[in-house]
Amino acid sequence: EKPELEEQNEKLILDSAAAEKEKKRLEDEILDLLAKSDDSLLDNVKLVETLQTSKQTQIQIKQQLEQAAKTRHEIAAARDQFRECAKRASILFFVLADLGSIDTMYQFALDSYIVLFQISIKRSAEKIHTDSVAERVNVLNDWHTGSVYSNTCRGLFEKHKLLFSFHMTVR
Repeated sequence: EKPELEEQNEKLILDSAAAEKEKKRLEDEILDLLAKSDDSLLDNVKLVETLQTSKQTQIQIKQQLEQAAKTRHEIAAARDQFRECAKRASILFFVLADLGSIDTMYQFALDSYIVLFQISIKRSAEKIHTDSVAERVNVLNDWHTGSVYSNTCRGLFEKHKLLFSFHMTVR
């Protein structure tokens, strides 16, 4: 529902990896300068400058990583609000997958199920206009369940519709 959160999460992962890579590069550079240093460590201007730069960079990296952890926590909290939708969608998909054991003709592709779920998201969003995530989750779950039921029943033999309804209810 909020793709910008996923984009932000991906950016955080990339930024964190780049920060860790820069941290490693600075550590290697310092170790290299220490290994090659013949003079007193305090007289080696390049080493002292590199250490100062490294310290500043380490502070920036630490702040970035702390901010990334905080943002990741916020993203995880936002994701958790929709966990019930994911759980219901998963159950419904596996109910459809189980229909193949009733009759081999009943095969449902994940791609078509994803399209059906996306349609349910759009249609349920049109139906309700609220900022309450819990209410939107309930409406989406109800809408998607009904959509899966009606779309699936179109392709079932009459004798299997009651079994399908029962299986949906039990799961």
